[in-house]
Amino acid sequence: MLLAMAIMMAAVPGVKAQVTHGVNRADMDLSVKPGDDFYEYAGGGWMKANPLSQHPEYSSYGVFNVLAEENENRLRDMFLELGKTEHKFGTVDQKVADLYKMAMDSTRLNSEGAQPMMEDLAKVKAFKKKDLTASIAEQHLYMSNPFFAIGVETDLKNSDMNVMWLSAGTSGLPDRDYYLNTDADSKKIQQAYKDYLVKMFMLAGYSKKEAKRACNTIYDIEYKFAQAKMDRAEARDYNKLYNIRTVEQLQKDYPAIDWKQYHGEIEARRGYVQTLERIQNEDYANRLLRYLFRRE
Repeated sequence: MLLAMAIMMAAVPGVKAQVTHGVNRADMDLSVKPGDDFYEYAGGGWMKANPLSQHPEYSSYGVFNVLAEENENRLRDMFLELGKTEHKFGTVDQKVADLYKMAMDSTRLNSEGAQPMMEDLAKVKAFKKKDLTASIAEQHLYMSNPFFAIGVETDLKNSDMNVMWLSAGTSGLPDRDYYLNTDADSKKIQQAYKDYLVKMFMLAGYSKKEAKRACNTIYDIEYKFAQAKMDRAEARDYNKLYNIRTVEQLQKDYPAIDWKQYHGEIEARRGYVQTLERIQNEDYANRLLRYLFRRE
């Protein structure tokens, strides 16, 4: 780790490029015996030079954060430079420059408000149970990971093979415990999240009554997600993550979704379909899809 940090630091502007040693001793605290506190010994110098109080936006701060910030600054400068020139229509330069200008045009964004979302919101309002499969496929391709996530990763028991994975989808709060914990701080976070949902729906044109109803529906679904998900310790047990399925088996075990239709939607837009499926947390899938199947 220290070797990697030293190499990375040499690539960051402002850090002397002539550093040739494998370990930057300035990032260490050599006054500490490694047998007493190796963490302080190895990184004490860096922590003293870069206290978290100077970087309150981070929960931890290291050389990779420096690199990320520098990369973002370089990208910003590149976009700004592209915006100073007229580019031939259809070129990559023109597309990148226009996209950046659109994203930075706060006046236009504020005037449009939620209008660009109205077509998607109309789909949500018109949603019927029969639309579930097509709706999930569309969102997986272009938006987010409702109900479950999908992607291609290495087979846990055969590193020569890549397979398609199914895993627990994302929710508004960062972790299952945010929903399930009942201490005072957790309850404050839960209420703040509900208030946020109501506010977002009202900004999108919902009445307060409609916004609260939508909030309650979302939170109810996400809470059931949290109940079904593995905790962090379980999620590190690869044997529990390894649940092989064919598409046919998926259809038999989890009929709430038309899996052939789902794959057809994905294939039509992305051009790939795998015959093997994997489900992270079989118990999660069982409970979640039974719940979905009961919903109108």
